[in-house]
Amino acid sequence: MGVVAGLLFFGGFVLLIMTIIGAIKKSGKAKKRLLAGIACLVLAIIAVQFTDSAKEAHEKVEAEQAKKEKAEQAKEKAKKEAEAKEKAEAKAKKEKAEKEAQDKFANMVTDIQDSSNGIIHGINTDWKTNHWRTKVYVSESAWSNSNESQKQSFVVSASNHVENAIINSGLAKKDDPIFVDFYSFENGDEIASQKITGGFKIKR
Repeated sequence: MGVVAGLLFFGGFVLLIMTIIGAIKKSGKAKKRLLAGIACLVLAIIAVQFTDSAKEAHEKVEAEQAKKEKAEQAKEKAKKEAEAKEKAEAKAKKEKAEKEAQDKFANMVTDIQDSSNGIIHGINTDWKTNHWRTKVYVSESAWSNSNESQKQSFVVSASNHVENAIINSGLAKKDDPIFVDFYSFENGDEIASQKITGGFKIKR
């Protein structure tokens, strides 16, 4: 009940009491007071209805606003969950593809080693900021017993096989820069390095 309705009820109640007292005293103002009291009560009833309606409308607006905010929060939560799920799936897919590429590359390395007649003992490749850097480990005895021409021919042929393996396995893209260097399997020192301008530098 609002303040206005309360005052009207109070006023109507007072006038009715005064009317009753006036009737008892047979005052001529009793009829006027009765009418005024009834008017106050009617106005009080109207005020109560108006107040209740306004309150209900306000509560309805608040309920709709709360419902809207809750729906928006649920939508935002669902969006974030969908984005997190999408990222997780993309990450899992990427990791799976990388694992498959690494496994395929490992198998291709084994084939290269087997076809080298014991000259190549290992191949490692890693992404270095903006290019692939690959190390091929070669038998020291085979390297030492080869002349300059044979060494050049070997590193060119071997590097081509290694580059194809890196690309065809899915590790690298076709336009990724790939550099292949050769090391002694027994001594661990670098015996040939690929030049940026092309070709190889035989170090010993």
